[in-house]
Amino acid sequence: MQRRYFTLIELLMVVGVIAILAGLLMPALSKARSRGNKIACRSNLRQIGLAIQSYTDDYKNVFPRVAVMKSIETDPEIPTIQEVLAQQLGGENSKVFRCPSDRGINGIVGVFTDEEEDSDEVTETNFEYASSNGKSDFENEGSSYEFNTWLAGRRMTNRSGSMLMHDLRPYHGPAGKIGSCNYLFADGRVDDLK
Repeated sequence: MQRRYFTLIELLMVVGVIAILAGLLMPALSKARSRGNKIACRSNLRQIGLAIQSYTDDYKNVFPRVAVMKSIETDPEIPTIQEVLAQQLGGENSKVFRCPSDRGINGIVGVFTDEEEDSDEVTETNFEYASSNGKSDFENEGSSYEFNTWLAGRRMTNRSGSMLMHDLRPYHGPAGKIGSCNYLFADGRVDDLK
């Protein structure tokens, strides 16, 4: 019985075909992963929205007074949104406040949203983020999301127009480009804005 071996040419052809197939599949897999991360982020924001609604129901429609971010707040007595919502989230808050696409993007220009005083409409302002220390925003701040502190201590008036939280940075998009942010509104909907 004579054994048949692969020749070097046959082996190289098989490796080449596998490399071509992998090259064709990688962009599709990357898009699918990115889309899955965006959906998980939206789910996190919806859970946070339910917790905020539960909090405001308990406190006569008044939003909590919380710190913008733990690294920014100068008064240690003011809690973060994660601390305030711990009871409503059943202690599982660390998972809910982490966007799967949060990688602590360095020096990217983004959009900050706020509400005008006379209206509940969202306004946008461009600004540049400070460089990160190589850690994700969640690792630095305890949250990938930012609470709209303009609402802190105020009574909820227009559930549909009030923006409650959003991604701290535009995490969702192609690598190296400004992506979009997911926004949680008081009526429970989550939309993404570029």
